[in-house]
Amino acid sequence: MDKYQSGKETALIVAEIIGIIKESIEDTNGGNAYQPSRVNQWTSVVELCLSRLTKLDKPFKYMTSVIMLKNGAGLHRASSCFWDNNADGSCTVGWENKTMFCIVSVFGLGI
Repeated sequence: MDKYQSGKETALIVAEIIGIIKESIEDTNGGNAYQPSRVNQWTSVVELCLSRLTKLDKPFKYMTSVIMLKNGAGLHRASSCFWDNNADGSCTVGWENKTMFCIVSVFGLGI
């Protein structure tokens, strides 16, 4: 029997995903001040989130992230996806400290 036959096993649980994202951002970026030379290191938040999301053992493909200097500039972002409303979903978590913004979006798209 396929372990993903019932909707409960395949549903994207947004509250659970948000917790994983927040924890991953804090573990990766924490109280650091923005430094352009460290942005590539901080984008490892994606790998950390993916590692933790994979442990949920759900049949999904996941995510994107943005890290930017906090200097008063605007940021416009959009996304679009065709999905199954019964199983697929998304959530976005914004995080900031005094010097930077980090935005992580998870798109749980069934595979």
